[in-house]
Amino acid sequence: KYGVTFQLTETSEYLANLRGGLSRGGAYDGLTTATVQMDTQKAFGLPGGLFNVSALQIHGRNLSADRLGTLNTASGIEAEA
Repeated sequence: KYGVTFQLTETSEYLANLRGGLSRGGAYDGLTTATVQMDTQKAFGLPGGLFNVSALQIHGRNLSADRLGTLNTASGIEAEA
């Protein structure tokens, strides 16, 4: 009706090092994404526009740094603390 859409997404994963690296064991990490999208036609009467704002929150442990000792991360959502 107003052209505003809210979305909240959670991506979680658990990865483990079974052999080699710095130490054996696992780590959980996750990514929470909050997104607001506005259709400018519905919101303001301006055709052809979309306005997006996103916020990310990365949480959990970093398997690559803690257990593997690698520069290239095992996960696509790992980040430095």
